[in-house]
Amino acid sequence: MDAPPPQPRQSVLEKSVPEQSVPEQSVLVSSEAIGVFDSGVGGLSVLREIAALLPAENTLYVADTAHCPYGGKTAAEVVARCVVLTDFLLERGSKLIVVACNTATALAIDTLRARYPQTPFVGLEPAVKPAALESRSGVIGVLATAGTFRGRHFNETRARHAKGAKIVTADGAGLVELVESGAADSPEAELLLRKLLAPILAAGADTLVLGCTHYPFLEPAIRRVAGGALKIVSSGVAVARRIHQVLAQNNHLAPVASVAPASAVALAGRSGAVGGGYSASAVAPAASVAPAPAVAIGSAVAVAASVAPASAVAVAPVVSAVVSFAMSAMPLPAAPPARRDFFSTAPAPAPALNGASPDPTVAVAPVNPADAAAPVPCLRLAEFWHRLFRV
Repeated sequence: MDAPPPQPRQSVLEKSVPEQSVPEQSVLVSSEAIGVFDSGVGGLSVLREIAALLPAENTLYVADTAHCPYGGKTAAEVVARCVVLTDFLLERGSKLIVVACNTATALAIDTLRARYPQTPFVGLEPAVKPAALESRSGVIGVLATAGTFRGRHFNETRARHAKGAKIVTADGAGLVELVESGAADSPEAELLLRKLLAPILAAGADTLVLGCTHYPFLEPAIRRVAGGALKIVSSGVAVARRIHQVLAQNNHLAPVASVAPASAVALAGRSGAVGGGYSASAVAPAASVAPAPAVAIGSAVAVAASVAPASAVAVAPVVSAVVSFAMSAMPLPAAPPARRDFFSTAPAPAPALNGASPDPTVAVAPVNPADAAAPVPCLRLAEFWHRLFRV
């Protein structure tokens, strides 16, 4: 009896997840958003660091799944895709664009900066400098795509920051496809990594630079292969810090939640008066108030951030009668939680490693930039983000 044919591997965007895990949202259109794009899900490893360092910032993320991976494409193809995605993000008011792809940074970011001179761009380059500082053996492995190795940023960084180090490179062809298909921690991934890392380990490297945003998803498999011999270095944290620096320099950081000091209370009644008519317009933090998030008492909310400190509540005019009143307490309104909206050009099964469709009934997405599908809101990608990072 013939064995059943192997089932096509599903993309991470197509895997079954509970539909209620992420509520449907309207598309964010904001001049206060950070736009992020990558060839696929790899840039989520960068978005994770952005969200950790800049939790108040809204973000728009685009996965160019229809044209993933970028590593083997020509510079002209990559530039064309980056222009399409940048236009998409700018049309939705992005204040800064993150090129969350090492290959796209290497081949396109100079063109993007020249084409959009008013827009700040933050890109990625392999973290050779911190790796050179971390390495004790003086031998550094760099795992990246062919496109990254062709770009000037890698070669300039290597020449500038790793003069005294031996750099052993490995082209990670095939790894992006494994990550996109949800197989980052699979036997196939481990087998390919053993082949790619063998020359790096044989050369005596003690540090490994992950030169692609997809590769942090491979860390469990890398650690099994390396057996603790390699310290793994990636660029996500440095990119988030650079974004913070650029936004701060341009005075474009999102405002943080407007919460008053912990012990402050604000009193307000009907028309700003309480009880027998005394004014509550000047209320200071009271020493007897238990530490708690700032609260507002009354039907109107008054912010007490600018009130001079005192040990007692100032009441004027002073009334001899005992005033009794009942008031309700509620938290002061804080800034709304950051929005993270996700788009994809083709949330379809990823192509197989040989470029053929994993399912003969599903056409492989065209690689011609002129045939690009427009990014559309992708709830599957949002679900993947929430499930992966528990955020």
